[in-house]
Amino acid sequence: MITKEVFDAVCNSAKLRLCDDDLQAVNAFMDEVISGIDKIELDPSIDLRDLELVNTFREDAPQQSLSRAEVISTAAHVQAGCVSIPINLRDEG
Repeated sequence: MITKEVFDAVCNSAKLRLCDDDLQAVNAFMDEVISGIDKIELDPSIDLRDLELVNTFREDAPQQSLSRAEVISTAAHVQAGCVSIPINLRDEG
């Protein structure tokens, strides 16, 4: 089980503000996830390179990528000819 102190620290680091009901619900869900992971049994003697894995995705082949002008034309913010991502760091706490 995750202690309240650890859970509070994680929420604080992620800038999450949860009411007590939401906090209990998320904590219960995380306990389920962790207990499920604890039940997984792995055989350390298995070498994954020996398994016959099948790629279910498309063939990974080189394709023409977007030009710089195409990328810039779709960007919400551009600065000095580059895509600019606004910084949004503020403490609302």
